Amino acid sequence: MDELVSFLNLNDNLTIEIQSHTDFRGDDAYNKDLSERRAQSVVDYLVDAGIARKRLSPKGYGEEEPAIMLDENKKPVKDDNGEFKRLTESYIKSLTDKKAIDESHQRNRRTAFKVLTEDNEVIQESANQ
Repeated sequence: MDELVSFLNLNDNLTIEIQSHTDFRGDDAYNKDLSERRAQSVVDYLVDAGIARKRLSPKGYGEEEPAIMLDENKKPVKDDNGEFKRLTESYIKSLTDKKAIDESHQRNRRTAFKVLTEDNEVIQESANQ
């Protein structure tokens, strides 16, 4: 997280969303609450490190957005339609290797960030352009 602090200090014109996710284990409501608490704890850490709270927007996604599958070269995997394949509950439940199951759950439990604005200008996502 210290690297994120450095990045935000170097790019003091950015506003970001802190996105926290969980795996599918556990109750949906619990996972949503857990991810919201995780996102808020990242915001609290960044604020304690001197980042203005108004530049940070916490968002908990629970298990709503599974991580994208990666191949052995850490490249995103796409299906025949060019859509990213995701580490969904049904996919993980189809696995038989315990190590692969554990790694899939771990990839789904993550916190990331997305740039929302730059100099108070809303950033367009490439899919919307």
